[in-house]
Amino acid sequence: MAKSNPAPANGTIVVDLKNQSEVDEEDVRCCGKLETAEFEQSLKCIEIRSLDQILYMGMKESGDGPCFGKLSESGSSFTWLSYSQVLDKVKNLASGLRYLALTGGERYNLGIWISSGMNSVIAEYACYAGGLIAVPLDDTLSPHECASIINELNIGCIILETADKVQAIISQAYNLEPLKYVVMMDSLLESYRAKAYSFGITVKTCDELYVLGENDPVPFELTKDLNDVAIIVHTNGTTGDPKKVPVTHRSILYNSVGINTRLSKHKPNKSDIMFSYLPRIQLDERCMEVSLLMTGGRIGFSSHDITSAWKEVRILKPTILIILPKLVKLLKDKLLLAVRGRKIREWLVRRSLSSPVNFKVANNDAILRHIRSKMGGKIRLIITTTSHIPRDLVSFLRISLGCKVCTSYGLKELAGPCTLSYPDDEGNEHAGVPLPMVQIRIVNQELYRNEKRWGQIFIKKPAIETKLTNNNAAVSPCRNIEEIWIPTDDIGFWRPNGTLEIVGHSSEVIKISPELYLPLEKNESILSQSQFVGDIFIIASNDNPLSAIVVPNKEMVQMWCCENHIRGPFSDLCENKRTREEILSDLQYYGRKYGFQPYEHLHSLKIICQPFSTQSGLISGVLTNRRKKCQHHFT
Repeated sequence: MAKSNPAPANGTIVVDLKNQSEVDEEDVRCCGKLETAEFEQSLKCIEIRSLDQILYMGMKESGDGPCFGKLSESGSSFTWLSYSQVLDKVKNLASGLRYLALTGGERYNLGIWISSGMNSVIAEYACYAGGLIAVPLDDTLSPHECASIINELNIGCIILETADKVQAIISQAYNLEPLKYVVMMDSLLESYRAKAYSFGITVKTCDELYVLGENDPVPFELTKDLNDVAIIVHTNGTTGDPKKVPVTHRSILYNSVGINTRLSKHKPNKSDIMFSYLPRIQLDERCMEVSLLMTGGRIGFSSHDITSAWKEVRILKPTILIILPKLVKLLKDKLLLAVRGRKIREWLVRRSLSSPVNFKVANNDAILRHIRSKMGGKIRLIITTTSHIPRDLVSFLRISLGCKVCTSYGLKELAGPCTLSYPDDEGNEHAGVPLPMVQIRIVNQELYRNEKRWGQIFIKKPAIETKLTNNNAAVSPCRNIEEIWIPTDDIGFWRPNGTLEIVGHSSEVIKISPELYLPLEKNESILSQSQFVGDIFIIASNDNPLSAIVVPNKEMVQMWCCENHIRGPFSDLCENKRTREEILSDLQYYGRKYGFQPYEHLHSLKIICQPFSTQSGLISGVLTNRRKKCQHHFT
């Protein structure tokens, strides 16, 4: 049973880090009672009917301070809109969108085909305000896939940002029965407007809707409710068939309040700045944004793609960051490459990074201070959003940036985050404990004859829209429990301290024998720490020894080959036998370091020069392998 000490005067709750979650006689785990009570008290103080009203809370808390910002045209600073300016834009756009909805003659959903950025968030909040359901569309969708979602989800209006997407929509116009309107964020060529009109689609610019909403406002519905669907997100099919998932206003609000409750004294405040760069189909960053906005903080939006976003971090100087493991690895590789060959500097950096979390040592290291400066120098909180992040990467973040690092776990099917680690827990390789009001149970442990008691993860969560819009049942009862539990299809186990560790998706945990299992995704995340690796995909076969497809880190391979007097173009370096043996040896080193069993070690690898990309469909928008597509492509 988790032991929560009485809350001290400052309102924080102290948790026994050796026993972090409560468990009942049915082996169901949840957070402590004091934390649940704090969560419920926080909810009572929030009186809203839809998520757009969070902006009014932020305006009050900040005194109408800065709200949304983007990089200026000069590229030297961020320009900011105040909360009242954002609200004006949201209200006018919402009124314009409502006008289109009413003149369209029937109720429809609104698609937002903008990967990320301030425009996509304003459009989303306009949907909340106007009582419309937003459907964020993945930037990696093909025109045909986008058309399929438009038809399936009855999208009558879609907001776009670039001319090539308008062209993509027009190319599918003959097959878009529900679509009546296209709204362009930027300027529009009249030729596009005329061509779309020939298919019965009216094209307008966002500025036209702003003017329409300002000059001829349409009354909003007064019957909005937190139980209304706010957005419909589609899963990217990383581990299985894509699904369409409706998420209510209440679900996102509960997640956001739960995050703030878990963060306690480290939660966002009006002086915080968050950097937003992830695709809008991701719920984790959206929930964190709501957590920040309700306290009056500000959000700076990236204008680059996900791998180039770091260029803006130094200018923005954020205090809060949601981060992906692959981006952490890129940051670490750049640091180690910068000092490679400089024996004293390299020794100093590796000493600091390999030591326990010793901030006094790290703070005195000029090279690590330089890394902090490149990240803006003010980051105090990082949240990782993945089922598994290797311990070395978490330690690298804590030491090099000198900040709190929390790990989380969740699914789009469950409206985002379900677990989050405590900020003061400096353990590694776990996903924390259930957020307030979330219950987790691990079942069918007899299927996995494992001393760590692996099993299938089932979750019960309040305010979840359980009727999902896909053909397969996404909700099913768990054993003899009367209430509905949602299967995640993930495998995990409870650590002795009450934290949840994720092994991987059931489709990616390969059975070798009755008692031996191979967690492919987890092992890929471990092996990807090698400085030689850019991308890696493990190929498991019952008939052949374990092998992998590796896309090497070009800079590292070229540097190693230069040091070892191997010359030639990059493609020849990759085919060189000594290069392949060195990369395989380094991968086996990481396997030994993380305690791989003999059957988990790689026996061979194939090196390819072309990186995995969203365009090729091999990785998702958040840089994770799409296993089914990789399997089809490489085998």
